[in-house]
Amino acid sequence: MKIKALTLQEEKTIISANWHITSNWNYRCRFCYTQRLAKAIQDLPQSIAILEKIKAIGQEKINFVGGEPMTHPLIFDLVRCAKNMGFTVCITTNGYFLNKSNIEWLASYVDWIGISVDSISNQVEKELGRGFGNHVSHAMEVANLIHDVGIRLKINTTITKKNY
Repeated sequence: MKIKALTLQEEKTIISANWHITSNWNYRCRFCYTQRLAKAIQDLPQSIAILEKIKAIGQEKINFVGGEPMTHPLIFDLVRCAKNMGFTVCITTNGYFLNKSNIEWLASYVDWIGISVDSISNQVEKELGRGFGNHVSHAMEVANLIHDVGIRLKINTTITKKNY
């Protein structure tokens, strides 16, 4: 069987957008690449207009990222609006602010949750600046809750000298 290389014109259009909705965070990860945003949009009508523009250019999936997107005051409104517009909705989070109650609420509006975990050791995570000594334990608990409500789960990992 011969595999044909795609030309630039034949390649599939990117259908997913990452929206860095905030640069606020609750951890101090030493390797974080997030830059300070000049200003996070905290106006719901303006945010909806942005989602409409993203949809109008053909994007099918929206991934809310940060900083820590769960610190954004409109995150619950944004995921609800995005889902109602027909997006596949994802949040990439460190998981700190996730609990049974908000995961159950998110299950109606979020297709994927990505949790950042960089080690199997709570201590290594703490040394990396991710968490306060219970990040892995909490992430495992949250992962089970996410699975239980039927949200798809992905794990994000950053490889550093410390966890290599």
